[in-house]
Amino acid sequence: MDMIKPLAEILDCDRNQLFILALRTWFNEEFFSQLEETFGTAQETEAERGWLAALREIYGGSVPEITATMHRRIRVLAG
Repeated sequence: MDMIKPLAEILDCDRNQLFILALRTWFNEEFFSQLEETFGTAQETEAERGWLAALREIYGGSVPEITATMHRRIRVLAG
């Protein structure tokens, strides 16, 4: 597990996703599901983490539930 970060750099892949893959391989699926329920999922990419960070900055630290209006505005921005 301590080699995940350097291996991800060598493979040029997302280290969090590689770590999750390693955990899924190391532990059985039931145990991994319990980890996800306890700690949440961390399967987002670097780009997705960037979006979350921007949203947290805009909304003062927490991201609200997405509304239909917000969804439409994001679609317009994505263009």
